[in-house]
Amino acid sequence: MPVLVGLSVGLSAVRLFKSEGTTIRPFRESRSLVVAGPFRISRKPMYLGMALVLIIPHEEAVLADKCGDDYARYRARVRRWL
Repeated sequence: MPVLVGLSVGLSAVRLFKSEGTTIRPFRESRSLVVAGPFRISRKPMYLGMALVLIIPHEEAVLADKCGDDYARYRARVRRWL
């Protein structure tokens, strides 16, 4: 479910940027201020969408299934985030 919400939020923000004729690239100059859609509740909905997509355990399960004991050893010695 977080993946669907994340994709919906992020893609709707991208569509709004395109409809306003402004860039989605963070270090390029914007042409307009977008305050509609998900921007009504978050100044960074694209980042929020990416975070929602990435926080799910699906990737962990896929890696565990594909890489087995190697991934289990790696996961035991390396923290997920920091």
